[in-house]
Amino acid sequence: MVAYRFEDSRGSDCVKCHLAGYDRLLQVDGWAAYNRLAETKRRGGPLTLPAYWAHLRRKFYELHSETIERMAGQKSAVTRREQMVGDGLQLTLDLMHWNAANPDEEPIELPMDLSFDIELRLNAPDEDDEAA
Repeated sequence: MVAYRFEDSRGSDCVKCHLAGYDRLLQVDGWAAYNRLAETKRRGGPLTLPAYWAHLRRKFYELHSETIERMAGQKSAVTRREQMVGDGLQLTLDLMHWNAANPDEEPIELPMDLSFDIELRLNAPDEDDEAA
């Protein structure tokens, strides 16, 4: 049986009133008001509430979309890191070449560990803070 009843309110009291005494299966959508009908303390006992597959599918789709976004962000970060490593390698090779080509000069040495520089910039005061 299919029944339609329209109310001026979306409150759970309308659902509770219309389904008072009903104790069988009730096909529902994702509206939270139906959840109270499945409570074990409900007078007349809890209803069985099978949900529409479309609502369940939407949750999987949302999870999938969030995962795709995270993977894209991670791929972008990995690509940027690989670019930094490549730049560091090229700088090292350039310095090795310069030092080899100029044996009478003091060698140019640059540390490739950037951790200190990164921490320094992360904790540096903003330009606005210095002006104040």
